[in-house]
Formats: sequence, structure tokens, C-alpha cells
Amino acid sequence: MQPFSYAKVTSEQVAIATVEQDKTAAFIAGGTDLLGLMKDGVQTANILIDINSLPLADIESQPQRIRIGAISRMSDVAFHPKIQECYPVISQALLQSASPQLRNIATVGGNLLQRVRCAYFRDPVFPCNKRIPGIGCSAITGYNRMHAIFAASEHCIAVHPSDLA
Repeated sequence: MQPFSYAKVTSEQVAIATVEQDKTAAFIAGGTDLLGLMKDGVQTANILIDINSLPLADIESQPQRIRIGAISRMSDVAFHPKIQECYPVISQALLQSASPQLRNIATVGGNLLQRVRCAYFRDPVFPCNKRIPGIGCSAITGYNRMHAIFAASEHCIAVHPSDLA
């Protein structure tokens, strides 16, 4: 893993300004996917910006809709009474994903935005269009049992990994 700096921000403005100063910066909340990618050398960042102190974890219920904050923990969303009552499929999807330990730290935003689980993507030795566009998709001609069979393209056949999506 390459060395990186860490910054815990207390405002959205500081978080945005930090990213604008360093285009390799990455936001981190749960970090369950990002840190693995960094360990594998698939993703790098000069600085990790911890956004856990920002007001982005609220779950607000209103008639006809619910608003889930990006850093809401998957377990908090799954066990929220209004989610269970009005949107049970969200609760069920989250409770069937990962382990309880991961659900307690992983965020809804991170789950929706996580990178593909394709073994070729996660191993920098293999060509992968998701990592470096234009170099090819190793899964197309390699082992691809866990990949898409419909709606795939000649560029990539990896499926979206989000449990919530």
C-alpha cells in the first residue's frame, strides 16, 4: 500500500476544498471497500478525507418518501422502523449483505458506489477497462462465471456489486 495522509474534516466546505486541492484525494466513511482496493494497489490516494463528522447520516421519513444520508450505516438503515414498515425490501437487501460486523461500519453511500468485485479488476496484473479504459477486459475471455450474461458490452462484463442497488 502506498503511503497516504489522513484528514478528519468538520465541514462540507473543507471536505470539498481538500478534494479540489488534490485530485487523488478520496472520501472515507466506512472504508470497507476503499481500504481493500488501496491494499491491493488498485486504487491510490494521497489523502483520505474522513467525512464521519459531517451531518450525512440522518434517515428522514416524510409521507410518500424517505431520505437516507450517504454515511448512514447499513445496519442503521436496515433496522430503522420506517424502513422496515414502508420499504421492507431495502431492509431485507441490507440484512442479506455482508456480515453484521461489516453492516455496522459500512455506509449506504459506500455500498452504492463501491467498485466492481471482478477478480480481474482487483488484480492489477490483468488488463481491465474499469481500471484503465481501453486496455481490455480479461473477464471476457477468462474465468467469468460470476459475471453478466445479459446487458454486457465488449468493454466489460462485470456486474454492479451493490447489495442495495
